[in-house]
Amino acid sequence: MDKGTPDLAAPAAALAEGSQAAVIEHDIEVIFDHLDGLVRELGGRRQRLNPLMAARRHPAAFVLAGASVLGAMTSSLLFRRARRRQQRTWLGRAQRARAALACLIHGALRPAPRLGVRVLTTIATAAAAVAARHLARRLASQFSARR
Repeated sequence: MDKGTPDLAAPAAALAEGSQAAVIEHDIEVIFDHLDGLVRELGGRRQRLNPLMAARRHPAAFVLAGASVLGAMTSSLLFRRARRRQQRTWLGRAQRARAALACLIHGALRPAPRLGVRVLTTIATAAAAVAARHLARRLASQFSARR
């Protein structure tokens, strides 16, 4: 029998007597033994996946992860505060005005794309998407065939 099926073979003495109660009792004991093993395994898995137990087993990793999250939050707040402070100065306002003026000038001087160029761009984009999809399917079929 394979590992997953219980051994339901009754003891030879019970078969010799012909007692069905003894056979059923033996089968129930075997099934309970298998269930006990499964319950123990599930309990162990539940305990291994418990974040509190993982924190107790690997405290340095949890401290490092917490410190990195705290550092990332602090640095983002500090950078945001510094950027706001910099934007309020006259130099920051001048830089924003220069960027807006550059967008205005370059946007006005740039000619609108012609219809032919837009159509060719759309066709090329669609062809590239179809080719990429075909290549992805081919690679996926090759990898699934290897396994």
